[in-house]
Amino acid sequence: MSDAQDTASRIRLALYDITEHFVGSLPLGVKAVNSGGMPGAASKEAPLPVPARVLDQRIEAHRDLHFWAGFIMGTVKDVNGRHVKVYVDALDPIALARFLIVWADQLAKLEPDDATNCADDMGRHAANLKGLAVGDKPEGVVIGRCPVVVDVDPCGATVRAIPGELVTCPRCGTSGDLGWWQSVILASAAPPLVTAGDLISIVALETQTVLTHEQIRQWATRGKIERAGNDVKGRTLYDHQRVVEFVTSGRWSEEGVA
Repeated sequence: MSDAQDTASRIRLALYDITEHFVGSLPLGVKAVNSGGMPGAASKEAPLPVPARVLDQRIEAHRDLHFWAGFIMGTVKDVNGRHVKVYVDALDPIALARFLIVWADQLAKLEPDDATNCADDMGRHAANLKGLAVGDKPEGVVIGRCPVVVDVDPCGATVRAIPGELVTCPRCGTSGDLGWWQSVILASAAPPLVTAGDLISIVALETQTVLTHEQIRQWATRGKIERAGNDVKGRTLYDHQRVVEFVTSGRWSEEGVA
């Protein structure tokens, strides 16, 4: 691919993003007077307030779209050597962007330095408008809601894990490794009464102690832990919080409980 083709491709890709995200860059509930113009409404309702940063970025993008469309009309010539004479609504940034898409190749071929500047301008505006419309994607993988109690209620913020980093709640600031977070989230999500299989998983995550079904049965038989009824399938249920407390207390190992 030649330098001119590469530059034209950069311009077009940026303009495609601009046409896709210009309207969406306004906050939800705010109407525009045209496909991409300034906020306003034909109704008597007062328009919703728009952050100055949003307005500035939209105005700058519209201004540069208008500038480069005018530059092409005044500088670039068609195959017959005549200046481009096409009507484009200067108040419609989407129409301006579509015009630039059509003439990107000619601009890059005839005015390579200016085309590079255009590509840089359009790339910056495309990134800004996409950021306003879509927002930045949060980093990491969601592992659940933070169950840490703050004051009276659980924090409830979405917790994300990033490989190689300590996992920290964005709201309450609690930090821990992935294993600890998995244990507390699993325990908080589990119902108070669980089967022996679920109990083994919870105890392993919370205490790093691996129990067996036989060990749990013997503890229950000897009264070290309590059975808490049965589920609809007839499986024995246990209060996992009490069992975790029993395991972490160390009483079972001190007493030689098998």
